[in-house]
Parts: sequence; C-alpha cells; structure tokens
Amino acid sequence: MKRLFLLPILLVLTFFVTNSCNASNDDYVIQQENSTNNRSGNEKRRNSDLGFLHNTALDLYYENNQTNSSKIEYRNAISSITSYMKKYDEFYFLEVDSKKLIGRYNNFVSYKKKTGNVNEKDEDYSEMHDTVDYLKSIKEISEANYRFLVKNLLKDGDYETSLKEIDLYLTNNKLGTYDKEQIETVRSIYISSNEYWKTSKTFKSRAVRRGDPKSRAVIIADAVGGLLWASTGPFAVVGAAACSLIANEA
Repeated sequence: MKRLFLLPILLVLTFFVTNSCNASNDDYVIQQENSTNNRSGNEKRRNSDLGFLHNTALDLYYENNQTNSSKIEYRNAISSITSYMKKYDEFYFLEVDSKKLIGRYNNFVSYKKKTGNVNEKDEDYSEMHDTVDYLKSIKEISEANYRFLVKNLLKDGDYETSLKEIDLYLTNNKLGTYDKEQIETVRSIYISSNEYWKTSKTFKSRAVRRGDPKSRAVIIADAVGGLLWASTGPFAVVGAAACSLIANEA
C-alpha cells in the first residue's frame, strides 16, 4: 500500500523536475543565442569600415576641443579620443585602455631615442618610417608588409596610384591573415582620412584640398599610425585618430 501511495507523488515530482530542467535548458539556449548574437554583432563591427570610426573619432575630438597651430600632446590626444569613443560605442571600445595605449607609445618614443632618427632626410615621412621600423624590430610586421609600405606609401605620390597598389597587393594569395588585416586597416583609414581632410575646416585641410604633397603625410600618418597599436580593431582606430591629430596640428 505504501508503494502505491508513493507512486503518484513520485510521478508529480518527476513532472515538476522535468519541466524545471526544460525551463533551465531554454534559459540556457536563450543566453547562448543572445551571446552568439552579441558576438556576431561585434564581429560585424570589428570587420566594418575602420576608416568611418576613425573619422568619427576626429569629429568628436574637434567638436569638444578648440585647436590651433600649437602641437597636441600625444597623451592628451589618446586619452581624449579613448573617452569619446567609449561613449560613442561602449561595447566595441570596451577593452581599449588609454594607459596601455600611452605606454605603447612611450615604448615607441624610447625606441626612437635609442636608435636615433635615421629618416631625417625624408622629414615629412620620418615619423611613419620610424613607426614601421619599430614594428619590424618587435616582429609585429612582416618583411613583405614592411617593404610594401615603405615603397608605396612612405613618400610623396598620387592618392589614386597608391590606392591601386594597395588593392593589387591585397590580391596576393600568399598573404597570411595577420598581414592582410594590417593592409586592409591601412586601406580603410587611408580612404577615409583622405575624404576627411578634404572636407574638414581644421588647420591643414586646405593644403590637402589643394593637393599639397606635404599634406599627404597627414593622411599617411593616419593610415600607418594605427598599426603602432594593433593590426586592426578598436585599438587601431584610436591610435590612428591620435596620430592624425598630432600630424595635422604639428
């Protein structure tokens, strides 16, 4: 009799436990789907036009700061842009730490002091030469990418011709993922920077609109400067915008 009496109770408990587990599994599936959706959105953002974000960073900086021909201190530039972009897109720029960016730039400055500025004869592009030399010294740029950038970008030249050279280089099937990301980042910011300074009313933009060869160095500083911090992604965006400000106001 006791067994017969306990049987319905066991069946009821089994029903509730099963439903509870199914509910937990459903919650888990929903959490997983939400997590997957967030990751997918992040990847889309990560692979989107970095140049657009670069231009947005510059817009936000100039909206909030009065500038003139005096030089912008790189620590202030990095801190300000990091702050603005975190407010603009908190999720995408979540991991960007201005202290780490400044520390990285300090290492770059130390490298230049130790090695000396060997590129003084090419004054307009000396900073960019130093940048790729530094990346090469710490093994963060391949020999192929290094030679390509020095040959095709770090000198006076025509915008359209340089862009064609970049596009042609990216068709190279031998390029690894990291190498390709680096040049895609350069390309994206190169295009957007050119458009930005053509239409901007800030300090040196008139020279860019005139096609002044020296002003091209500002655009190249944008495109190559971001690589000092990362091959792609939010760190590259903040770094490129900081380099842009420094070069434009120098």
